[in-house]
Amino acid sequence: MLVDYSVYLVTDGTPGILGDRSLGGVVRSAVEGGVTVVQYRDKHGETAAMIETAKTLRSTCEQYSIPLIINDRVDVALASNAQGVHLGQTDMGIAGVRKILERISTLGRNKVPTVAIGGINFKNVQRVVYMAQTEHQKLDGVAVVSAIMAAEDPMLAAQTLRRLIKTPPAFIAALPEKEQQATQLIRRVPDIIRELGQKHPLCHNMTNLVVQNFAANVALAIGSSPIMANNGDEAFELAALGGALVINMGSLTPEAISNY
Repeated sequence: MLVDYSVYLVTDGTPGILGDRSLGGVVRSAVEGGVTVVQYRDKHGETAAMIETAKTLRSTCEQYSIPLIINDRVDVALASNAQGVHLGQTDMGIAGVRKILERISTLGRNKVPTVAIGGINFKNVQRVVYMAQTEHQKLDGVAVVSAIMAAEDPMLAAQTLRRLIKTPPAFIAALPEKEQQATQLIRRVPDIIRELGQKHPLCHNMTNLVVQNFAANVALAIGSSPIMANNGDEAFELAALGGALVINMGSLTPEAISNY
């Protein structure tokens, strides 16, 4: 199954979120509104009840050709014939789960998708999607809980999220050209740092003693080779080797001005 992770719904069946509505009804409305993946999460449910609910959700998802993923519970996934299991850091290892679920089409076997989660709502989803992308990579989707599960109209909430995810944020068009260029540069930072790590360029640092160790550690962390040389006369020879020069002179003194 080719999975669209763009609108990833994580369920919440607590009374404070659902009220007097049924979990199955809210999920169906959300799926009809455009949710592309459903993850059934219930941390405290009884096994038999969870299997029954999972089968209901599986039926809904199957009608719309989207996957159902079960949170943590491999047994519930197996009993409900779900497409996958979401595993936390303290859950069973992936290799063990795959052996158990040989007849279930586990997701992410050939590709590891990237989905953002945590406090995502209608106000920030466009910024999250836009700011998380680079020139070569972008988010596969966003995972939401209350933005849909707690909505008065889950279908409309899903439709709105889907539209926002596919639309660039309005502030991009309103940015002056210089700010747009700055935004594009920020998006290139991961690629730039990756290239630095591959080439290990020389980084000549002329810094005050307060930040010397910090500057050296930053240079090492991004993959460059730092040289901490504060004598201005050495800069001529070091510049001939290529790389970069970082100047952080600190407090201005006559000697510092002459040196730098």
